[in-house]
Amino acid sequence: MNKIGIITLIIVGVALFLLGGGLGVYFQMRNDASQISAVKALSSGVVSSIVAYGELTKIDGNNLTLTYEGKSITVNILDSAKVYYFLTTSSEEATKEIGIKDLKVGDKLHVSIKVSFNGQIEGTTVAVPLGSTK
Repeated sequence: MNKIGIITLIIVGVALFLLGGGLGVYFQMRNDASQISAVKALSSGVVSSIVAYGELTKIDGNNLTLTYEGKSITVNILDSAKVYYFLTTSSEEATKEIGIKDLKVGDKLHVSIKVSFNGQIEGTTVAVPLGSTK
């Protein structure tokens, strides 16, 4: 190969490298923008809460880790959060209010969560449904 061919090959390689890097940055910025808009939407007053479901795999103070189908999420439970245990399916004495200290690893939980304005997940209500390992 002659000098002009080698130089042309190097210039084309560098151009493709820069183009790939530029496209990578562009698509990463677009991904971040959609995440930011999702946090804004979920932290608005219109969305009061979302529910996370899973098996309680770790308790660390007010932080509960739920696992479902191999994926985990850790939720900081607010001090003002209510924790309920469902006793029966009838309407009479259907629920009992308990504390976080009464939860056990292995319990199946439904945790109502909200997203704060800074993007943090906060648990507002915890429910231990009938049939949990309690």
